[in-house]
Amino acid sequence: MLIEKNAAKVRAKAVPGAEFPEIIAETQSYEEVDALEYEISAFVDSVRTGAPPLVTGEDGLKALNALAAQRYALVPITHRI
Repeated sequence: MLIEKNAAKVRAKAVPGAEFPEIIAETQSYEEVDALEYEISAFVDSVRTGAPPLVTGEDGLKALNALAAQRYALVPITHRI
């Protein structure tokens, strides 16, 4: 899976004396990266150097729990055990 090259960010900026905030849209470009390759490379570097991993085991467990909860929420209530 490849990570998107561009990301859009929209934010509101308060303008003193104005009734409504100013809306600012920004686009950020990124280098195309194979996400799995990057993740494996970062893990190997962490093991080799002893540096903390980019994603901890606790973070991974939280992500899995969130996915499991989403999957459970999609199952019709009549099919839940």
